[in-house]
Amino acid sequence: MSGILDGIRVVDMSRYISGPYCAMMLADMGAEVIKVEKPGEGEIYRVGGPWKDGVSLVFQAMNRNKKSVTADTRSPEGLQLIKELILHSDVLIENFRAGVMENMRQDYIKFARAKGVSTRKVLFGHALKNALIPVITVFGMEIGSLIAFTTVTETIFSWPGLGKLLIDSINSVDRPVIVAYLILTTVLFVFINFVVDLLYTVIDPRIQFR
Repeated sequence: MSGILDGIRVVDMSRYISGPYCAMMLADMGAEVIKVEKPGEGEIYRVGGPWKDGVSLVFQAMNRNKKSVTADTRSPEGLQLIKELILHSDVLIENFRAGVMENMRQDYIKFARAKGVSTRKVLFGHALKNALIPVITVFGMEIGSLIAFTTVTETIFSWPGLGKLLIDSINSVDRPVIVAYLILTTVLFVFINFVVDLLYTVIDPRIQFR
């Protein structure tokens, strides 16, 4: 597919919504996007429904216009393949490992290592917790989007639920039900954001309630 990014090669090693969606947008604009997947299980969205012709619609929606390659990052051959891909590419997309690597360069990590703290405790007790903050933010946003977009899935597959109820109410001009759905969705969004803020204080001790 030709476009304004024709000739640009992108290696997509990201997961969890934001990275794959960003790579998909680049592919839509003409870039050659190569999705790196794990052998056997593949991309995480391959296993989630709804399904059409044996393929996940979520996977199709997040990975259109992409090419795919499998590589085992735990094997020397897989690592060499990824190195070759990156060497001959213009853009590398990752969304979680980059945050961990950035935290591993911080002074508090160097201080913990100087004290003799084990690598496992440094990684899982310090670096990983701080790297989870953007992940939790995106996770909270996507839960809200999942609730909001049930209207599309339930309407396509004629599944009974709040989303289909909203569409039926719009078609029949049932204003009380429409208003009730919007109020419920708003309350859920506010509650999810509140829970995300609470999780911030649990993960990062620097964030406190005042």
